[in-house]
Amino acid sequence: MHIRHATRKDARHIAKIHVAAWRSGYKEIMPDEYLKSLSVKEKTAQWNRALSTKGPGINLVIVLNGSISGFCVYGPARDSDLAKENAGELVALNISPDCWGKGLGTALTEHVIESAHHYQWRSLYLWVLKENVRARRFYEYMAFSIEGREKFDTKLTNRELHEIRYVSRLFQI
Repeated sequence: MHIRHATRKDARHIAKIHVAAWRSGYKEIMPDEYLKSLSVKEKTAQWNRALSTKGPGINLVIVLNGSISGFCVYGPARDSDLAKENAGELVALNISPDCWGKGLGTALTEHVIESAHHYQWRSLYLWVLKENVRARRFYEYMAFSIEGREKFDTKLTNRELHEIRYVSRLFQI
């Protein structure tokens, strides 16, 4: 397996993983209608735009046996309460469901943590759905802990989604 920066040529592969990972990972967490409505075509267009635009986010893919099998997005922390803190954020981490349990999420997360040291971020944050026990166990295994902030959002699915913020302290002051 190897990790590299994503390019526009990867947009369709990323979109397929995005849709499949959400449909599997968020089953019984997000409404079925919403998950069924996810479109590879629409996600491909979104990823084309994201990968064509210069911004603070870093987009990576992980390749296993010659195929893109996962992706992640990370960059400077986006939350306003972290503006004065030198912190990063793991924005997205998705692995193709047929590759779950093969260490790809661990490899990507370790890569992000190494990059965080390069940027000299003191902490790395992420948001996860409170009901997503599988993801929470993974992040806790990767030395993230519940930080205490919570948010409730209805924009995505028209149903309230409860997210909690996790943190990994990288440098001590």
